[in-house]
Amino acid sequence: MPQLTRDPHAVVDIGSNSVRMVLFDGVNRTPVSFFNEKVLCGLGTGLDQTGVLPDEGCERALKALKRFHIICSQHGLRAEQISCIATSAVRDAQNNTAFIETAQSIMGTPLNILSGEEEAILAAHGVMAGDPSFCGWVADLGGGSLELAEVSDGKIQHPASFPFGALRLGQRPVSEITPTLSKAFHGYASLKQLGNLYIVGGAWRALGQIHMRQSRYPLKVLHHYDIATDEAARFCQQMMSADLQELQKMTSLVSPARAQSLPYAAHVLGELIEALCPTSVTFSSHGIREGLIQRMLPAPVQAEDPVTDGIATLERQYQLDPARAREVYEFAQRLLRQTPSPYLHLLEPICRLSNLAWRDHPNYRRGNILHAILYSPIDGLSHKERIFAALALYYRYGGDNLRDAAKLTHVLMPSDVAVAKIVGALLRFVHTLTGRVCGVLDKCTLLVQDDKLIFDLAPEFKELGGEAVDARLQNLANLMGLKAEIRCADARGA
Repeated sequence: MPQLTRDPHAVVDIGSNSVRMVLFDGVNRTPVSFFNEKVLCGLGTGLDQTGVLPDEGCERALKALKRFHIICSQHGLRAEQISCIATSAVRDAQNNTAFIETAQSIMGTPLNILSGEEEAILAAHGVMAGDPSFCGWVADLGGGSLELAEVSDGKIQHPASFPFGALRLGQRPVSEITPTLSKAFHGYASLKQLGNLYIVGGAWRALGQIHMRQSRYPLKVLHHYDIATDEAARFCQQMMSADLQELQKMTSLVSPARAQSLPYAAHVLGELIEALCPTSVTFSSHGIREGLIQRMLPAPVQAEDPVTDGIATLERQYQLDPARAREVYEFAQRLLRQTPSPYLHLLEPICRLSNLAWRDHPNYRRGNILHAILYSPIDGLSHKERIFAALALYYRYGGDNLRDAAKLTHVLMPSDVAVAKIVGALLRFVHTLTGRVCGVLDKCTLLVQDDKLIFDLAPEFKELGGEAVDARLQNLANLMGLKAEIRCADARGA
């Protein structure tokens, strides 16, 4: 088993519809993919009727594996740095022996044929990598099968597999699908409303992209995109009744073959929603490949907070000073500890990233940091948390009227946008005051007294005040509905 490392690791996933390789930057708590390619092979096409893998699909799959092996070799990956897995089509085919042997010969490493239950467990591990505390269900829809698992208190239970892949269902009459799905999911009725339903799989991701576009959602990140249960059920009905021409208009970002599978994917999701009654439906970009990396990690590492790990990675990449950030956080926390907001648990991560744009041209820092946080590989953040952090750092760099930021503010409550502005203004004041050096804030205080925001300077720093500092403090006070006042310790003692 690979050890915790920053050396690249490849996961090759041979599915019923496609063969994909993802190169991760290492076996670590929050691995980032730097290569992700799939080839549509259709290994599961006609499998229910023939029982065998199609010749054309096998040829395409093996050709893709040859390309992937060359890429791995050029990266200098050893056999232990490559994990190859196969799922429903290879698992179920009568003629899989020759394909497995050839695939293993090409890749130079064993091909692990996952059982349906193993698929369900790995998908759950993948989702938990990004949201360790969630309770609910993980459903992974592939071309040949559907995997389902319950997650509660960090434990994966009741893993199951059903022959309801989008490719497989597309070969059956629609009249058969509803009673078949209803009967299969009936046994889960006693576990209704366990929690959230996380959904994984390419067909469901395509549905998420359509819903995002229809609703004009401003954050173009599908991972952790959340839909209320009633709205998800309504949307599934819409997709089930859409004809192919309508779907192709909606799905310019996906292939025609994927568009054909969407009504069936919507059908499965609709039946799952009816059977499980989840609190909401959340799309996950993490699945069995990320779950495979997660399961390689020691248990204590798996339990680490993905946000903290992601922040630490950015600190290394951008050469940020954690000690300096800690001083800023402690100063900010003393002022804001009584501020009502569901997002102030993000204050420390925001402070740690408050100089992320230091290398950028001053004219572009506010826009750059907004997009850097919105689309960063930091895992474990809900969309609202990501938007709050991005807005706070946008305001930290003096942002005020960027069109993209204005759209984002509608996702949060107005009171939370106001808090993001206060956090940003406070950080802007702090960094202007100190010139980004340590040792100043520990000897200063910023507090609210009556209707005033009072900043106390230590005697040795009394000359740190100036027009820029005064302006930043006044802006912060205005946002808090207070009057600004600067004092010096020796003046108070006079």
